[in-house]
Amino acid sequence: MIQPEIVVLYEHLNSIETFKHSIITKWVNNTEVSQVLSSKDIDINEFREHYARNVMEYFIDVIKGKQQIGNCPTINNLLLFFEAKNITVSELYLICIHFRESMINEMIRQNLFTETLHSAICYLFNANFKGVLQMHTDTIMKAREEKNEFQNLIENSLNEIYIFDKESLRFSYVNRGALLNSGYTAAEFKQMTPLEIKPYYTKEQFQELITPLLQYEQEQIVFETVHERKDGSSYHVDIRLQLMNFGGRESFVAIINDITKRVQAIKEKESYYQMATHDYLTNSNNRQNFDTLFHSESKRAQRYNHPLSIILFDIDDFKRINDTYGHDVGDTVLVNISNRTKLCLRNSDIFARWGGEEFIILLPHADLNLAILKAEEIRTIFDSEPIDKVGRVTCSFGVAQVSDYEDLNQVFKDADDALYGAKESGKNRVNASIKLL
Repeated sequence: MIQPEIVVLYEHLNSIETFKHSIITKWVNNTEVSQVLSSKDIDINEFREHYARNVMEYFIDVIKGKQQIGNCPTINNLLLFFEAKNITVSELYLICIHFRESMINEMIRQNLFTETLHSAICYLFNANFKGVLQMHTDTIMKAREEKNEFQNLIENSLNEIYIFDKESLRFSYVNRGALLNSGYTAAEFKQMTPLEIKPYYTKEQFQELITPLLQYEQEQIVFETVHERKDGSSYHVDIRLQLMNFGGRESFVAIINDITKRVQAIKEKESYYQMATHDYLTNSNNRQNFDTLFHSESKRAQRYNHPLSIILFDIDDFKRINDTYGHDVGDTVLVNISNRTKLCLRNSDIFARWGGEEFIILLPHADLNLAILKAEEIRTIFDSEPIDKVGRVTCSFGVAQVSDYEDLNQVFKDADDALYGAKESGKNRVNASIKLL
């Protein structure tokens, strides 16, 4: 006995045959179907020609009575093909569902749709795929287990995972890691937006940040910022943010890694480097680091034939300042002299505390005359601007140009001899090495 649903379909057979190509096109071009095929490196045209057309012809033959429901080599071949491509049961069912929906949608488009026809199409679809799904019951159960495992993986991930609405920005989901690290409850997060845990972003700044995602200019944004916990404490985070589709609605997904330890390690490393290369009092380069930088600049000057000069200076009568006002005031003078010197220098100049009350400046791209002018500029500032509690503090300067790219000891000796000459000539003056004069 012929099933009444088959009779209904037979009454619409001419229409189904007429529009079968349109049904196939709708099916294979469906966004979700295309995504599945693409993810498995399946060529859409190949799928259309070798499988989709055959499946369509099988359904027509069933309506004509030429094929039996559920006993179809075409369907079996399709399953074998999908198995070879590692398509999961959920993906298989998704593809099949869209075949049914494409047939229904085409009937609607042709104004042929009725509830009776809808029931008949669903009957034919369900009858054919009931056997398929029964054959794969174990696989379906495995897929469910995998889904649960995946959900557990997301929920128990060490990363914080947030999902929030594209329009309102309100959180719709946060995983266990986010709850534990932030201190908020899931219910509290439902009433919050990312702005409430990102203290360094205004609403306008955050909107500007996500604009490339909203305009589909970028698939993902990666950035670092600071999050604030419920108790007010903060932690550094690395964020990967993207838009994803959930049930036809786009939401933002943020995968967040707490990088506080990494940031602290970097800061500690920078602190150790600072301690190893800089003078603790004046925060200027120390003598050892200056020596390293000198050799680097000397090689560069030699390579490009650029002049290179140094200025060596010390504070006049510094011992008297310490003896009269105490070492605390003496330290203040050292810091003051250091800070005022830095304000006079170019970014390319290298300044260091040489030791005690002595300082040294390396001047790339500066010959002896330019170095003398710079030393005189600094000397004049010291001479004209008194220091609190001490008054007028002067310095004496020795200037030398690196000759034939000699080593630091030699050029320092030249500058030191010039500095000695400045002291002998009455202090508070600039004196240049006679080697190049």
